[in-house]
Parts: sequence; C-alpha cells; structure tokens
Amino acid sequence: MCKRIDPFPYDLKPHQEILPIGTKLWRMHSSKRPAHAFRPFTPEGGGRFDGSVEDPYACLYVAKDRSTALAETLLRTLDYDPRTSSRLIQRAAITGKSLSAMRTRCELLVVPLISAEQLADVCQDARLLEGEGAAYYCEQTRPWSSNIRLQAPDITGLLWQSKRNQPRHALVLFEDRCRAYDHQPLELVEDAESIPDLGSEAGIEMVNRLLQPLRAAVAPAETSPPWADSV
Repeated sequence: MCKRIDPFPYDLKPHQEILPIGTKLWRMHSSKRPAHAFRPFTPEGGGRFDGSVEDPYACLYVAKDRSTALAETLLRTLDYDPRTSSRLIQRAAITGKSLSAMRTRCELLVVPLISAEQLADVCQDARLLEGEGAAYYCEQTRPWSSNIRLQAPDITGLLWQSKRNQPRHALVLFEDRCRAYDHQPLELVEDAESIPDLGSEAGIEMVNRLLQPLRAAVAPAETSPPWADSV
C-alpha cells in the first residue's frame, strides 16, 4: 500500500506553467470508455503518478502527440526482439483500444519536470522519471506527486519528458484539481488522425507507421518489421 512520506522534510518550489485553452492532447484508452474519462483511484495504483490511500485522486495520462501516447503505453516494458531487431507488440495490447484526441476547455496549470532545474525545484533529479516498478512508484514517485500537490494547491497536473519517446512530452492530469477549474476540463475532438480501433487492420497499419521511427511494430513476429525494406 502506497503511503505519503510523512513528515515530508522538503520545502518545494515547483515551477508552474499554463496549458492554454484549446491544447490538443492524445490518449490511448479502452474503446469502452470515453477518452476524457479520468481513471478512478484504486489502492493498488497503476501509473507513475497515480494517487495513494492518503491522496486518492483520479487521474488521466495523456501526451501532446500520437506516437508518444502509443509509446508510453505500448513500449513500457518491451525489449528488442533479437530475431527482428525491433520491439514487437502483442495484438492483445491493442485489442479493444482506441487512440483519441481531446482539447482543453480552460487553462490548466501544470508543473513541468523536464529540465534539471525544474526537477531541482521539487528536490528531485532524473531518477524520479527513470525508476520503474510498482515498489518504486509506491515508495518514490506517488508520494512525491502528492507532496507537490500539497505544496502547490493550484496545479492540475505534471508534465515531463517521455521516457519512451524523448524529447516529447507526457502529462498526468488530476481530476479533482481540473474540475476546480471547469466541470468538464477536457472535450473530445473529432479528428481524422484518431484511430477508433487500434486492433483493426487499418489501426495496426497506423500503429506501425507511427512507431516505425522507434523500431516497434505489432506482432506476429514472422512478418518483417515495417522498416525492413529500407534497411
């Protein structure tokens, strides 16, 4: 069970920046749920900056571009396959999933954790974004998120450099803080670049195209990776 570091010994001075109205955001999500629906808190947690028992907020992970939204979910624990020198994504990982666009309906205040100086503002370094695993999240990243929230009560989320698609950005938004700004801070966007069914043949083709620069593709492994003809 994740617990907040208490008493928290650090005086944080988080840098803050505004996410403008109309900012487009992308999310990979279950096709059964709307893209702008926040994921409820669960005690076992999930992502790096999920809530804890002492601070049980719902959250939503998004990215500023399609490839990062896919990479942050699909490439999280994926190693390169020595047979293809690529990362092969199992079809189960995309079955019943969509990639959808949203935009902000109001200005949202976020804490950037990108530069060394911005991380130092919250008494941290790159380890906050590089460490992996449920134990590390419980002991480090989630308590730190809660204490950033505690010492910066107006912020609605965190922004950092994607670990899996550098130097592009990923974000987490906090439902309780977002709703303080607007009852529904995000709205769905009808966008031709959305992919309503990632598991369809058209969806797989687009996933492969978006992740080709990262040498990742949807299995089956016996097929050549999409960049093979150009290597």
